[in-house]
Amino acid sequence: MNKNIGQDQLNKQLLSPDFVLDSAVEARYQEAQSLARYYAEVERALVVLSDMVRAKSYICYGRLGQVLGLQTEAVSEEVESIWEQVILEQLHPEDLTDKIAWELCYHAYMLAQPQEQRPDYYLQHFLRFRLGDGSYVMLRHRIYYLAYDLEGHVSLSLCLYTMAQDSRVSVVSSMLLEISV
Repeated sequence: MNKNIGQDQLNKQLLSPDFVLDSAVEARYQEAQSLARYYAEVERALVVLSDMVRAKSYICYGRLGQVLGLQTEAVSEEVESIWEQVILEQLHPEDLTDKIAWELCYHAYMLAQPQEQRPDYYLQHFLRFRLGDGSYVMLRHRIYYLAYDLEGHVSLSLCLYTMAQDSRVSVVSSMLLEISV
């Protein structure tokens, strides 16, 4: 799958709903920003909170952002895209294509689940990240869908990047069910 075609498909699926921005959505976004900061601190992770309502992302660099050379002065920043370009630009091209394909599959899988069971799942896969010297390190990438609108469209997602221990791709349920693919 071509990376741009896949990214366009995800954009269409994630950004096309007519979201309503109200005080409840704003409160959920504020809570999710706190959660992103918490994960960045506790897991030393690079965390991306994507807000489909505003078509923006909130990136918390954590210790991993420093290690990978991504963090400048800011500990976090908001960018005008749901895509974490600062990270995606450093991924191995094959892994970037796979990442987008996995996210398309995950999105379809999640929408097929009963809404009350969706919080039980996340996607986990592994990506090669290019360092400044041209070498690669393996990162574990997890994506969680945190919130949905009243019609069931994803409104907030959270991506966690940490150093990898292994390289299996799986959809994981917090209910101790793991589906390896």
